[in-house]
Amino acid sequence: MIERVMNLPIFMFTRVALSVLISASTGIIVLSFLWMLWGFADDVYDAFNPEKEVVQVAN
Repeated sequence: MIERVMNLPIFMFTRVALSVLISASTGIIVLSFLWMLWGFADDVYDAFNPEKEVVQVAN
């Protein structure tokens, strides 16, 4: 009986929608993590390689 109910189209759509929602959320979390990691690596690089100001003396 439960197999017939779970095979109704609305439940199939719900499963697909939940899968898409979970996949999209995971993708957003991964991209956010990579973005924060990129920022951290950029900060570490700037700490070890500071930009030097070039001062030009007027003649």
